[in-house]
Amino acid sequence: MFRVIRDETSANLDRWVLWSPVWFGLGAAGYLEAPVEPPLTLLVLLAGSGVALWWLSRASPRILIVLAALLAFMMAGGLAAKIRSDRVAAPVIDGERAPRRLEGFVVDVVSPGAGGPRLLIAPVAIGGLAPEATPKRVRVTIDAIDRVEPGDAVRFRAILGPPPPPAAPGSYDFARDAWFNAVGAVGFSLGDISLTELEPPPWRLRVTMAVNAFRWRLAERLVAHMGPESGG
Repeated sequence: MFRVIRDETSANLDRWVLWSPVWFGLGAAGYLEAPVEPPLTLLVLLAGSGVALWWLSRASPRILIVLAALLAFMMAGGLAAKIRSDRVAAPVIDGERAPRRLEGFVVDVVSPGAGGPRLLIAPVAIGGLAPEATPKRVRVTIDAIDRVEPGDAVRFRAILGPPPPPAAPGSYDFARDAWFNAVGAVGFSLGDISLTELEPPPWRLRVTMAVNAFRWRLAERLVAHMGPESGG
């Protein structure tokens, strides 16, 4: 077995760059699976140590140079994941699910679930939450009879709670995906959704909503023309 590994490694030394994304991804995966949140300083030191190890190994046998370079890529992957996680950090609602009044803009109408269409909301205000504790994005399931589209300013009551953790060890981690998409609360609407007037949103959000509204209307026309099975 050792001979096979040695021969395969030697045969791929000239193609080691092709493996650099794999090792970079391993570093990012290691960060995501860490049992505790590692400090940024530690990851910077590890990445710097990886680069220093590669630099010092330049006079070593080629296989050691390649291994040092791949280790540097792995450390860089962990650091990149940490930086990305810190950049997208946004408030997440605390505690159990509870009814709250929600005001905000419909950013997108995402794929419907078992309970009905799902709205991605950019909240302006959530009852009981201070502005600094208000999530940047909220995903809410609504009744199919409620007709809203991206760009609408809405007001309604909803049961909101934090994104749920994995249902079982190793299963899909919705809370992690929600974190990287700045979704800090999920839930479902209570009663009807009312259109309202709110202060104009930032221009970046207006552009995003305009693009999503175009896509949504195009999808609606395709479904109306071709039917749900062919155009949905």
